[in-house]
Amino acid sequence: MQPLIKDWPVSKAYGFRLMTYGELVREFFHYIIQGKNPNDCWSWRSHRVHGYPVLRFNGRLVKGSRLSWEVHSGLPLKDGYIMCHNCNNPECCNPRHVEPDTHQRNMDYMNECGRSVHPKGEELASKLTEAGVVQMRLDYATGHYSLRTLGQKYGVSKTHARYIVSGRKWKSANGPITNPQQVEQ
Repeated sequence: MQPLIKDWPVSKAYGFRLMTYGELVREFFHYIIQGKNPNDCWSWRSHRVHGYPVLRFNGRLVKGSRLSWEVHSGLPLKDGYIMCHNCNNPECCNPRHVEPDTHQRNMDYMNECGRSVHPKGEELASKLTEAGVVQMRLDYATGHYSLRTLGQKYGVSKTHARYIVSGRKWKSANGPITNPQQVEQ
């Protein structure tokens, strides 16, 4: 089975000379810095997109990890699969460190390794603190404050105040949550 990248249809080359698959592979190895140990990560010394090595091949971007997999295994990447890094280094192109897997399994692995960062509440550089959110919800539950008044009191918009008291925002904070249908518009 031939690598899939080799069979990609040629799109516009945007003024660049079209490249052969062999030239692409030579360029790939030109940009790789292999470690002394075969199990070391292979560093990349060229362009990256979101931290991942990329090369341009006849008008399309090719990720370095995908090209490494196809060159070393001789197998194409199946539809619905992406390249996953076992070394947790997105820059790495060592074929011993990458393997095809589904996006969901890659996300699960990322969470297991503790690389998932989803800031909540005050970590987002919010105008509010968790204590302020709880107090806002308590104030609204008394029925003495409108959303506009709460927004002015806490320095947020009326819409944001609605999202907070109904639990749509600041889900991690405590305080009485008002049913969204009962929140004034």
